[in-house]
Amino acid sequence: MNMKKIVCTLLCALTLTLTGCGYDIPALNEISVDTIQQLNEDLPGCSRDDLIKAWGEPDALVTTLAGDIWDLGGELETLLNVYYNGDNTYNSALISYQIAYTGTVTEIAEPVGEATTRTVTVQLDDGTTVKLNTANTTIYTGADELAVGNKANFLCNAMTGSQYVWIYSAEIVG
Repeated sequence: MNMKKIVCTLLCALTLTLTGCGYDIPALNEISVDTIQQLNEDLPGCSRDDLIKAWGEPDALVTTLAGDIWDLGGELETLLNVYYNGDNTYNSALISYQIAYTGTVTEIAEPVGEATTRTVTVQLDDGTTVKLNTANTTIYTGADELAVGNKANFLCNAMTGSQYVWIYSAEIVG
């Protein structure tokens, strides 16, 4: 490598270090399901430190992957989940949120093979039907086990870009 290339590379690296990711990071209160795709297009290259400077310390860490969680507030808990590459630069983000349902269980599809997830079909009080996913280890209050015919209040987690809604907790009320 010639000296010109080395100097140019060092200057570029120094410029990126001093200027951060080069993107005007939006305020947390401006982030929503509608803006998440724009974040994923604009923020690659931002460091974790850049985001903490803009948004403050995260409210939690993603335990299974390298990531942070910021609480976006809202009537039901809405969270911004940010994931990082191995060098602590932005990889991707998604919004997760909680949804409350009340309805009657009409079907429970047991796991097939080695799967640990079952699908619970619920007819909501307004007549619509939702399919909720649950692990066999989910704890239900009000009864030992969820069964067809149970009426329950479900608190579920959902994520942008996912077709699945997961039961977080359920209280069987009838």
